[in-house]
Amino acid sequence: MKILLVEDAPVVLEYETQILRRAGHPVRATDKGDTAAEHYDERPYDLVLTDLWHPGLEGHNLIKRILKKNPKQAIGVISATTEMEEKIDVPLMKKPFEPNDLLAFLSAIMSPRLPGDKRALDHQYGGTQYVMSALEKTKKIRNRPNSRG
Repeated sequence: MKILLVEDAPVVLEYETQILRRAGHPVRATDKGDTAAEHYDERPYDLVLTDLWHPGLEGHNLIKRILKKNPKQAIGVISATTEMEEKIDVPLMKKPFEPNDLLAFLSAIMSPRLPGDKRALDHQYGGTQYVMSALEKTKKIRNRPNSRG
């Protein structure tokens, strides 16, 4: 699975990149939102993982830009805070986390669910928590016609 990763802390960026690459995923990593947007425009990715706060185009604006271009793009947020400037309906994992938590987060984001499957997508692994919005709500938001044109 091709992954675009955005994280401004160099140590965390390297940590996340190593976990994903060791699991066999090609990763394009950057520490700036503007650079991530350029990378996204150059080629498709199966998954975009971003922090909320980084130089240039911040996480919530990067997410909105990507979803405007591709409403079905799989996106996950990895952040030290669960408070977002504005409500964006994407899966969120809280830092710090263990390598297996990151891989479980990827699986939860990418695993296909059957229509009508309303299982809660809230998870906790060894003290690391991440919260995912209900998949049905995400589908409704991402699949509604763009009224802004």
